Amino acid sequence: DERSAQMRQFIKDESRVRRFLEYVNDWDSLRGVGFWSSQEEIDAVHHYACLFAQETSKDSGTWMPYWFRDARLIGTSRIAYLIKGAESYQGAVVMDIVDYKTLAWLWLTPRLRRRGVFASIWRQLEHYHGNFKVLAPLSKAMQSFLSAKDPDGTHEIVTETGHS
Repeated sequence: DERSAQMRQFIKDESRVRRFLEYVNDWDSLRGVGFWSSQEEIDAVHHYACLFAQETSKDSGTWMPYWFRDARLIGTSRIAYLIKGAESYQGAVVMDIVDYKTLAWLWLTPRLRRRGVFASIWRQLEHYHGNFKVLAPLSKAMQSFLSAKDPDGTHEIVTETGHS
């Protein structure tokens, strides 16, 4: 896509990005999306970003999806993972990868919640991103998840992304 191609100048090692994409897209449950992706994939993440924002705006007071439909606005600091289902995508996870890695938001279709789907994805995110941070504010469901899966607070809760 032409807009994604404009971002090529900001990649120091394109072969490394391509290897990463092949690695991520081989995962059974995730598909990596970024400025290099097709407009269709970028739009799919944006769709889930809007669903996430709709669902959380009442609690957080913020209606900002943290994902843009233009590859140039996504830039080199954000990566998303579309969550694969049997026949379609079932949600998305967005990470900010500036300075330190931060889980910015995730949205999973309601019928798959509380069935261990996100716990599996969480392990995959830990495998690739290590001790990433988690961006607040947190939903009640995420607070509950972190209490169960990260009781020691390995994944620090932060209010900003991209700062050491």
